[in-house]
Amino acid sequence: MGPEEDPTLVPLDAEEPTLGDAGAEQDGLAEENDDEKSSSESESEDEDEDEEEEEDEEVARKNARKKFDRIISDLKDGKLVLDDRAKVRDFIATRTQSDHLGKRSNHKGQNLLHMLADTGKDELPSRKIKYLVEALVTMRWAAGEAGDLLAQQDTDGKTPLHCAIDLKHHRLAKIMVDSHPDIDVIIRTESKRTNCLHLALRNRTSTSGDELLMSLIEKSSAATLTAADDSSLTPLHLAVDYARCDDAELAIVKAIVKKCPSTMDMTYEHKERGLLSPYRYHELRHSEEEKAAQESAKTKRESDQAAGPAESVVHAKSSQRKGDGALKEERPLRQTVANPLDKDKKTKMPTYDAPKGKYGTTAPTRSSTLDGPLQPKPKVEGKQDPGSKEDDATPKHKEKKRRSEKKDTRTRSSKIRPTQESAAKIKEFLKLYCLRHKKHDEAVEFLYGVQQDRQIYFDIFGSGPTLSQNRIQDGLKHVQFEDVLQYVAVPQVQIEGKPAVTKGNKTPPKPDSKGRTDYQLLFDWLKEKHVKKIIKVIVEDLEEPSHHDEAIEDCVDGMNVEIWDWRKLDISPDIIKTKAPNVREVNLYWSGNNVVLRGWSEGDGLRQLKKLKTIVLHPRQGLETRKRHLANIAEFTERIQADSDLPERPKGETIKVIVAKGSGGPRGSTAAGADTAREDPFERHRWITTMEEFADFLIAAQKAADPPVELVRPVLVALIDDGVDINDQTIQSRVMAGRSFCHRSEPDNLNQGYYISSGGHGTAMAGFICKLCPDVQLYVLKLDEYYPDGKRTITARSAAKVSS
Repeated sequence: MGPEEDPTLVPLDAEEPTLGDAGAEQDGLAEENDDEKSSSESESEDEDEDEEEEEDEEVARKNARKKFDRIISDLKDGKLVLDDRAKVRDFIATRTQSDHLGKRSNHKGQNLLHMLADTGKDELPSRKIKYLVEALVTMRWAAGEAGDLLAQQDTDGKTPLHCAIDLKHHRLAKIMVDSHPDIDVIIRTESKRTNCLHLALRNRTSTSGDELLMSLIEKSSAATLTAADDSSLTPLHLAVDYARCDDAELAIVKAIVKKCPSTMDMTYEHKERGLLSPYRYHELRHSEEEKAAQESAKTKRESDQAAGPAESVVHAKSSQRKGDGALKEERPLRQTVANPLDKDKKTKMPTYDAPKGKYGTTAPTRSSTLDGPLQPKPKVEGKQDPGSKEDDATPKHKEKKRRSEKKDTRTRSSKIRPTQESAAKIKEFLKLYCLRHKKHDEAVEFLYGVQQDRQIYFDIFGSGPTLSQNRIQDGLKHVQFEDVLQYVAVPQVQIEGKPAVTKGNKTPPKPDSKGRTDYQLLFDWLKEKHVKKIIKVIVEDLEEPSHHDEAIEDCVDGMNVEIWDWRKLDISPDIIKTKAPNVREVNLYWSGNNVVLRGWSEGDGLRQLKKLKTIVLHPRQGLETRKRHLANIAEFTERIQADSDLPERPKGETIKVIVAKGSGGPRGSTAAGADTAREDPFERHRWITTMEEFADFLIAAQKAADPPVELVRPVLVALIDDGVDINDQTIQSRVMAGRSFCHRSEPDNLNQGYYISSGGHGTAMAGFICKLCPDVQLYVLKLDEYYPDGKRTITARSAAKVSS
């Protein structure tokens, strides 16, 4: 091989480069190298510029931090006084360019508002910085600068409002909230999935921040009030937690619900109990705290027992010798016990098992000196006891100590102290709001979840013309009612009481009134079932003779009815005023006599009801002409809505009068279409006869068994049908519970109980089941139904609810 050859492979047909070509090629390579060098230098310059910009930014932030620190230091020392808006304007005008008030510092990317919020409220009271904070919040800085300072988040995702709330700088936070034109955006901003409202509720360990909390609620939108935090709890769930149920918490809960009613529809998903409404979450937290308190008390008892009786006796004797002085000595020991409520701001909300003793009472630490202090030496006149701290204290020290003790007492008095009474009021509010505003099925899910424990209404429409008192008591003895019912509905029915018992051959006394009294038996029975309130009363009483006034008063006495619909002609307004003073809506059934209208609308009539908002008038024309009839109604409306002699009402609020269509005659008492669609439920089939024979065989075999066969517990059968009839004696004792998915009138939120059989089919099936299984118990599930072409058909929606 000759001279060195180029190892690079080239195509065979490539021409050999000439000298000229080689020179051109070298020139091209040189140009490429120059371009690459120029590009490299350009990139290097860009990088240098970026680095310089970053360095400049870092320097700017460091400088901003120094200047912010100087401003805060001067405010603390009183060198800088900004106690009015004019001084603040001058300060900002002279400092904006030089001190960069709208910039961020190098401390977690915080701006001046962050750093003011992070400064302790004792070091820098809000009165010193009120006008400065207002200006910083409302000012919009030039393009390229900070913009909205209150909306800026530091490296932890916190806005200045977050910082102020987190450090319980409530007055400063209130200034921020009141100053910002669109504060909801700031409140809704999240730091680690927690917005400012969540934080304020979590940090509520005293009542000092309640004014701020109410302001946050008032200025929050529905999106903010329904947002879930990092524990999947909404603001309402946090507010109803038993640990926060002090005397002031009810107002907070009411404010949240009033501002955003849809927050009552929000749920918290518990890992074991499923979806929990605010009501059920409150119950869960209450039970957890009670359990924790019981465990704490049990641990204390076991500890005391382990210490031995001798130690307890010695300790008791020493306590007697110490007297009041010993109590003063022990008080600091009690104060050293950590306040369990303070943990709430540091930990997530518990979801099921609360830490033991978290909010329970903790026993004070016992003194290590069991024998008590030594007997005091007799004082020598003119000398002080060397062990006495109080005697050698100067008056100045004494006064300082008294001020300190007074401050401690004031601080302790503002701490949250959950009470059973406050928790009961919050629970009652949630329950009442639910029953007033939710439909039946929604209310059941809100109060009980998937497992309904109690009935929230009593409706016997469709039961037939007569009912026996004994049948009601025996057939419905298993029913458990909520203490507040959505409504009670009674059709035109005769309630047969128990036979009167008389001595000897005496005849029972004759009633001294032609009016009826038998509905009292129903309402007395409901009161025996611990029903304390009925929101809506619907009673058919238009047929003569109707119930007399005293009987009606006895029926509704103490029930605090809110919607009155006792369907009796020309009912006395005195009954409603005395027995339903908090009524919101009244249905009046008018015979056409104008004297009655005047009695209802006079100054001492229904207008005296302070909470009355709506009157629904159900008129009959009577003897007057149509023209006079309508004129009487118009005058009645004018008198009702007149301003004079009315109790105090909000300005501009008047009683609304609605004239119902129709004559106001008796309403039907049976389900629509039920009578025409009924089939004979007792039609005999061969399989029924066969099963009855088999049941007789089983009963005989059971009786002949030796030893006797006994069930550990009764067999429970779910009867999914159209309900059962409580008048049927063969099944009364077998029904142990039930639930209805049958709606009598969905727009009016009226239902039909499982103890009413729409067509008789469910009653017949219950009878057959009880014949075949003598020891069976029934759980009745009543489905909704309709009658297309006269045929009974179950609705798919009610069937789906049963299966779920």
